[in-house]
Amino acid sequence: MPVETLASPQTPILEVSGICRRVGDAVLLDDCAFTLPRGQTAVLLGPSGAGKSTLLRCINLLAPADRGRILFDGRDIMAPGVDAPGVRRDIGMVFQNFELFDHMTVLENIMLAPMRVRGLSRNQARDLAMAMLEKVHLPHRADALPSGLSGGQQQRAAIARALAMQPRLMLYDEPTSALDPEMTGEVLTVMSDLAAEGMASVVVTHEMGFARRVADQIVFMQAGQVVEETPGADFFAGRCSVRARRFLERVMD
Repeated sequence: MPVETLASPQTPILEVSGICRRVGDAVLLDDCAFTLPRGQTAVLLGPSGAGKSTLLRCINLLAPADRGRILFDGRDIMAPGVDAPGVRRDIGMVFQNFELFDHMTVLENIMLAPMRVRGLSRNQARDLAMAMLEKVHLPHRADALPSGLSGGQQQRAAIARALAMQPRLMLYDEPTSALDPEMTGEVLTVMSDLAAEGMASVVVTHEMGFARRVADQIVFMQAGQVVEETPGADFFAGRCSVRARRFLERVMD
């Protein structure tokens, strides 16, 4: 079953507070916090090793936080007894690697989870999968095997697969890092379209042009901490902390 929502329309889709994570003596996250209103996109920026991907995995309950609280759609998903697979059914995640099953067609990859997890019939799942392929501009490759697709097409298929679960929040972990510039543009166009439609999203990316275009807010991280949470327009206009401005100067050169 989907995660129960306790939220009103004014409740943020995501509230992260006090999140800490250690592995041995290494502090990966230290008291991280940010809030994402409904229908908005937050982009996590910062140098490599800042903890961006770790924080994303904590939000999806793929990496356990040692302390803190995550409210998803008004519900504390770190509370004891929470159904983690149920949470992940409502939070779609797209990884750096495409994670598609090589022996199944693109259409079959997308139909699988809606049938097994959501309980849709094969015909229902097929109709839904085709609708998602239309959304990512890939219906003509429905019957292809993943090996017959370009990297950009594979990542768009992976986004369609995540969307087929009808999530309330999308997480993207460097979805274009393995792609060349042309393929990167294909994927970023799809992500921009989804953001424009009001899909709430948290994105880890090094694509500054894309971040400038879609970010309602920038969550800037360094050394496992959220240094600041700034409206996207303010961040790229330089109305941010000295540390964030130095980072921006380096990556925009």
